[in-house]
Amino acid sequence: MTIPMTRLRRRLALSFAGSLLTLFATACSGPAPIGGADANTGRSDGGFIGGEIESGIGLLFAAAPPFGDSFEHNGHTISVSSAEFTIVDLRLIGDAASGDSRTSKDVVELSWEADEAVPVGYEDAPAGMYSRVRGTVVGFSIEGDVELERGEEAEFEAEQESVSLPIEFSLDLSLEAGEGQTLTVEVDLKKITEEIPFEDLSVDEGRIEIDEDSEAMEKVEEKIGESFDVVD
Repeated sequence: MTIPMTRLRRRLALSFAGSLLTLFATACSGPAPIGGADANTGRSDGGFIGGEIESGIGLLFAAAPPFGDSFEHNGHTISVSSAEFTIVDLRLIGDAASGDSRTSKDVVELSWEADEAVPVGYEDAPAGMYSRVRGTVVGFSIEGDVELERGEEAEFEAEQESVSLPIEFSLDLSLEAGEGQTLTVEVDLKKITEEIPFEDLSVDEGRIEIDEDSEAMEKVEEKIGESFDVVD
């Protein structure tokens, strides 16, 4: 079962009025909207649909390994079928500008059900050196299938509706005036899911639910911050 992005967005909007409101008040000069045509998000950038960006810096977020491909770890055979991440304050860190409207996104929504990269464009990023990208994951959902060591098969879902997980990864980019550069950022779903202790989790009607009350969620959250990396 895939959770529609509208459902995840609605849930995050509710939690936004609480703890995340403080985060945005610090990061932004005014209130930061979620979704809609006026929101500063990674889904409403008309100038960067995918491929190569014409000016500034483009990030193509790709899920890995490809959906449908299985991998084995600790006696389990795992495959991921969908993933969603909501990230706030996703900013480029460089010597020209760091954190203003040219190099930051209030909300970025990454959603994959197929092997298509999600584009996030910073078309107005000024010329200069860029060394890092930083942000905070505030919600996520990862779904897939697992064949347990004991031979049982089950669907699984790891979901958090409201968290605060810092992410950071390195860049080595020098942007010239009027130039556009596009980089692919891989999100390693294998790293996030392979350490889940599936054998210790209960299977209910063919499903394993990993939520905020599950000890297995600690493994998932621990790996999310290590799973974003530039691959080109």
